[in-house]
Amino acid sequence: MANERLHWIYKKTAGIFALNIGHFFLMFLNGLILTHYLSASGYGLYVYIVSWVGMFSLFSVLGMDTLLLRQVAVYKTRKEWSWLSGIIKWANIFPVLASLLAMLAITILIRTQSIALKDINIILPIIWLLILLNVSVQLQSSTLLGFSRVIAGQLSATLVIPAVVVILVLSIRIFTGPVLSINEVLASRVIALCCALVISKCFIKQSIPDEAKNTIPEFDHKMWLFSAAPLCLIQGLEYINRNIDLMLLGAISDKEAVGIFSIATHGATFISFALHTVNTVMAPTIARFWASGDVIRLQKLITKGARLAFSVSFPITVAMIWFGPVLLSLFGKEFCEGYYALVILSLSELLNTAIGSVAYILILTGYEKETVIGLGIGASLHCLISLWLIPAHGVNGAAIATAVSLLVWKVFLVWRVWRRLKIVPTILGHISGKQAVNI
Repeated sequence: MANERLHWIYKKTAGIFALNIGHFFLMFLNGLILTHYLSASGYGLYVYIVSWVGMFSLFSVLGMDTLLLRQVAVYKTRKEWSWLSGIIKWANIFPVLASLLAMLAITILIRTQSIALKDINIILPIIWLLILLNVSVQLQSSTLLGFSRVIAGQLSATLVIPAVVVILVLSIRIFTGPVLSINEVLASRVIALCCALVISKCFIKQSIPDEAKNTIPEFDHKMWLFSAAPLCLIQGLEYINRNIDLMLLGAISDKEAVGIFSIATHGATFISFALHTVNTVMAPTIARFWASGDVIRLQKLITKGARLAFSVSFPITVAMIWFGPVLLSLFGKEFCEGYYALVILSLSELLNTAIGSVAYILILTGYEKETVIGLGIGASLHCLISLWLIPAHGVNGAAIATAVSLLVWKVFLVWRVWRRLKIVPTILGHISGKQAVNI
């Protein structure tokens, strides 16, 4: 049984790894196409809009996606079918209502900011649909992850959405000529999200056990709301930590700087994709081990996961730094200005991988408030350093702000994981001696 569990984890990790390789290739192709047809400034404006859409989508989810992942895994393990049925139905209601408020908020933002958009009355409905569909796809993905359908849960976001966008953008380019508008790119993304939503719903229908389908759902409104509130705040703070530099660059600098920094960020993010892969695979097992009180196996799982992620990330970091100028030049000569930012971000992502999945561990074990504090420290520091460095140093200043704030909050959460769980989440964790038991 132990060897079967270990084999399952390695098998799923390999599957998600392959999905992420495909995702990186498609995002790389997507970036090449959009930067070629939209230019650096046009691509920067597109990224700026998508960043705001992403933030409003995350707040609309209200933390229900992470709550779904955790509670579906727990209820399935305990065979509490009525609660399982209840959480799946309940967690999909509030985010849809919150999306309506997000649509209003982003409409006010676009109309009050000096964003040069043609046909604004056409693009606003597209942005509204993007928010609503982003929320729905995220909830379906998290439900699948809770059922341990890790490949199915990641398929839509990693392959379906970017693949459909690439196909549609190229089709528009063939049939309409060399000019490509931001409206057309955003509309392509709407269609891609619709495809992803249909596929995810088909997988969920197959995943829900018959016992859960045939039972009367029960609802624990108070507990779920109490748990979702900090999760919502966590997601908002995570998004701010990842995207505040892009937003401030767009507000303080110019849209070309946003495009350059976005490409550098995407390159560096590829380094930590191994950590995200391991997180995705281990998430249900972390929740299961903690719910059953098996701390020893939990420590071994986390340590092996961190070391596996680091062993993949290290050679990628070396390659990214060595071949960085060549990769950036593929997007256009102006994107080579982002090389030093790419180096800074790459090194910070390598350290991020070495530190491990600290926020994820705390969330999945019920210590959301600790994560809120750490991410709050990181977001505040990120904003302050960005406001200080971006005006004088542009994309390099944004990269420094990202790196410093990331390492500060990650180290803080390492301490909190140890204090709360008595687990070392980094690559230095123990898996020998008394800890050496089979998963």
